[in-house]
Amino acid sequence: MRIFKSLLVSLIGLTALMYALQNLADVPAMRQQIAAETSGNAASAASWVGFGLITLCQFAIGAVALKGAWDLFVARKETAEKFKEAKSVAVWAGGLAL
Repeated sequence: MRIFKSLLVSLIGLTALMYALQNLADVPAMRQQIAAETSGNAASAASWVGFGLITLCQFAIGAVALKGAWDLFVARKETAEKFKEAKSVAVWAGGLAL
């Protein structure tokens, strides 16, 4: 069951990283669409700030979740108290993902 918990948290991290990388892959198409719709006004800058913030949050969630999954995996054969301590980062990752 402990390995299963580690696997679930790692899936949260991989999903967040997948979304962040997909966002970066879509930058050329977004650049063309934003340029066509806004023609360089303030809405263009706001769009890029929002895009950057969301993508940065996705990378952060991915990193925190993978760190939490690793902590759980390392503590899988430890005592119940040590495993409970290792869950703190994983719980944060789940909360951030929500």
